[in-house]
Amino acid sequence: NKDMDSQLQQIAQYYMLHGRFLPSLGLFDGKMGLVLFFFHYSRYIQNPLYEEFAGELLDEVFEELSMDFSITWNRGLVGIAWGIIYLHQQKFVEGNLLYVLHDVNEKIMERDIRRIKNLSFGTGLKGILFYVDFCINNGLAVFFDSMYLSDLQSVIEKNRLFYEEIYTEDIIRRSMSNPLLREGLCYMLKNDCNVRYETSLCNK
Repeated sequence: NKDMDSQLQQIAQYYMLHGRFLPSLGLFDGKMGLVLFFFHYSRYIQNPLYEEFAGELLDEVFEELSMDFSITWNRGLVGIAWGIIYLHQQKFVEGNLLYVLHDVNEKIMERDIRRIKNLSFGTGLKGILFYVDFCINNGLAVFFDSMYLSDLQSVIEKNRLFYEEIYTEDIIRRSMSNPLLREGLCYMLKNDCNVRYETSLCNK
């Protein structure tokens, strides 16, 4: 699709110049979202220049990351942590996830999920649920202690949350506020690795 390829090139050129100046680190509207875009764009057009830039942006995310960030999907620690695991899963990056995300997951567990009234994906319980379940399905259950998982199961049953099939594309559509960047990344996912996840913590 020549029109889409041209649009992707314009997006890449614009954010190569302006991406470092984004005030947010989040998946929704910040540098983490750009990291995903540039890693996929590099693979899509087979140009290592964009992979290098994505790596530099990711370094900035780690340098600027604060445990004072919100425990949310769109702009907080949950979305950033998911992004890091996703990059590792897709073999964009290497490293010890248990070490890299230890402090983040400890901070996530500090929030009492039994008292969360917001059930939304972007800023509430569903986003946290999906992240924890994503970790478990990728062999990272050790991130969370048994008490936290027990509390989470109780909350799921109390709120009658059910199985949900979610594609990576769905996650991006829920998470990115910039429509051009969002549609561009979703287009690349369709041509690369649109992975489906199914939550397994919930009862059918």
